[in-house]
Amino acid sequence: MKKNLVAALVATFMVCLPLSAQNAKINLDQLDKQLSKQAVVVSQDGLKLTLAKKAAAKADPKIGEDLKDVEGIYVRTMELKEGGPSLNEAIEPIKRQINEAPWTPMAPAVKLVAGETINVSECYDPSTKKRKGVGVLVVQNGKLVLINIVGDFPSKKLDKLKGKFGIPDWLNFGGDNN
Repeated sequence: MKKNLVAALVATFMVCLPLSAQNAKINLDQLDKQLSKQAVVVSQDGLKLTLAKKAAAKADPKIGEDLKDVEGIYVRTMELKEGGPSLNEAIEPIKRQINEAPWTPMAPAVKLVAGETINVSECYDPSTKKRKGVGVLVVQNGKLVLINIVGDFPSKKLDKLKGKFGIPDWLNFGGDNN
């Protein structure tokens, strides 16, 4: 009886652990189906991310320190397919996801100029209150940029990543570069 209880607890823990780690990764399945031919898709995790972090740290040790707890960086820059859903329809599931628990919007969606918005949210582990990820959604001139950083990375330092890891260098996050 005791062995069965221990086995059940271990099995439950093994199932729940991956689920809790995935909360910070934005579900891109639906969006990926709607990508146009002009889409740029960058997914860096595992060994690829380790090598990219080492190269970034060599160029700027502060970036290396900021990225030490990052497990994945996922970037989508795209226009939607013709005849598909509108941009607003396509991004609505992602906007909902990064504006609900365990995600916390860092500020209301900011209108940059007519037709341009930026949403920045951070994901926190409800039990430890530790940051688990950052989600950024930018709509500009009918284009969409989605950035999902899985792991502990402060959103105020996003500007440091422009031009790296597939993050467009033309974005302006207005963050802290220190």
